[in-house]
Amino acid sequence: MNHLKITQSELALLCGVSQGTVDRALNGRGEISEATKERILATAKKYGFRASKGNSKPERTKTIGLVFFDLNNEFFSRLITDIEKKAAEKGFLISVMFTHYSEENEIKCIRQLYSSGIDAIFLCSVQQSKQFVTFLNQLSIPIVALGNKIEGIPYVGADDFNAMAYLTEKVTATHKKIIYYSPALRYENAFAQHKRYEGFLNAVNNVPFETVKSPENLKEHYEEGTAIICSTDLYAIYAYTHSFADGFYGFDNIPSLDRLKLPISSIEISTEEIAEKAIKTVEENSRDDTFIPHSLIER
Repeated sequence: MNHLKITQSELALLCGVSQGTVDRALNGRGEISEATKERILATAKKYGFRASKGNSKPERTKTIGLVFFDLNNEFFSRLITDIEKKAAEKGFLISVMFTHYSEENEIKCIRQLYSSGIDAIFLCSVQQSKQFVTFLNQLSIPIVALGNKIEGIPYVGADDFNAMAYLTEKVTATHKKIIYYSPALRYENAFAQHKRYEGFLNAVNNVPFETVKSPENLKEHYEEGTAIICSTDLYAIYAYTHSFADGFYGFDNIPSLDRLKLPISSIEISTEEIAEKAIKTVEENSRDDTFIPHSLIER
């Protein structure tokens, strides 16, 4: 199997060592453990590394790597489809990998895509640490954050705080009590979900509300005039089929709401526009965030 050329700095990144350590392994000098040396040499052989003055830039493949959680949320399957279409218009292919919300898997996916010579990575991340941002910035290709915002990395997507605040203001104007339903709040790395909750808290004002994070507690909170706001449409569908309320509201406006004729209003963010702006970010090598406009689709 033929592999693309990589630079010495990229070899160091793949092996998780410094460039100095790589240099010592390749040239047989200095103090370095035999195990580390063997690992570096094996990786160099695997990816066709050849030390030379002309090896300053790796060859690229006109491919964009996508690192997503999974396809359980219809929003992301639709987003991947739109990215593929928009990428094809610009002459790019896509390569998709899934992390299943694992930090370890995420790093593996990024390294695998990077070593294959992709031109950029669109990343739905479960990480935000400074160490992780440093790792991303060491890559010599554009990284665009989707879904979850990462400080220091260009982001394209919903303004989760303001979109949920907008929805909350609409709902509180016509209901006496609000239930905010979001099991994802149980997880610290569900960054977009927490940002939506902050937007809800900012806008709910004096309207009585309760926050429900566990499905089994959903029915206990119903009173006449109650609306249920959910941080995703998947949660809204569950709430609609397992509880009682005078209004159900979600986030993402997935196609299933119309297909199943469900009376669930939802915040819509154009996946087509996310795809278009993400590719533009890569083409322009922009470091700016791009927030996609939101709207409420009422049912």
